[in-house]
Amino acid sequence: MYTKEQQQFRDATWRFWTPTGSETPPCVKCLSPAVTLHEIDPKSLDREWAEHGPEDSVPICAECHQWAGAAGNAGQILLRERAVARMQQLGDWGTREVRDVDPG
Repeated sequence: MYTKEQQQFRDATWRFWTPTGSETPPCVKCLSPAVTLHEIDPKSLDREWAEHGPEDSVPICAECHQWAGAAGNAGQILLRERAVARMQQLGDWGTREVRDVDPG
């Protein structure tokens, strides 16, 4: 369960990844429509996860989410590389309008 601030942060992160004119962002791994955000570094291991921004909370489809859960460190590396490459296309998190939420 998320606090109100954490949910607002997740909503802002979802909007960050969603291209203009789309309802959902593409999966960072396969480009299918994403269904959730996946924390590359598990929240259970990083209590300050919401402070990292979208490079750690990436959109992912259901099939790739199952893969990510089983892929371990190799999966984390691949997802982070794809996230960084996509963020370079989208622009800096700090300059996007959605960065109006304090992750708490």
